[in-house]
Amino acid sequence: MVRHLHAASSARAAAQAREDASIVGVVPLLAVLAVLVGGVYLAWRYGSADGSEGGVVGGAALLAAAAVRLLLPDKLAGLLATRSRATDVITLVVFGVGLLITGLILPHQG
Repeated sequence: MVRHLHAASSARAAAQAREDASIVGVVPLLAVLAVLVGGVYLAWRYGSADGSEGGVVGGAALLAAAAVRLLLPDKLAGLLATRSRATDVITLVVFGVGLLITGLILPHQG
């Protein structure tokens, strides 16, 4: 009987740990998405007059996501970990550098 109660409490603790890990795993993706939305807003708000700042912000967000994906273990990377670590990092770096360069090259018409 005592053994059964111990197994039940262990199962509850394991389920709670999985739920906590899944909540923590969403945080890196939400942080990156929040910064990307800020970059899209800047590009939309200022348009061709000064919209390149949005590209710089978006590119920086993707480069930060690449760093987070590279440094965090798979369990904590959460939804940023969709493929292998190398594929995720390379993809995020390529798109981040592309946005960053585009944002820096676009002329400011202010």
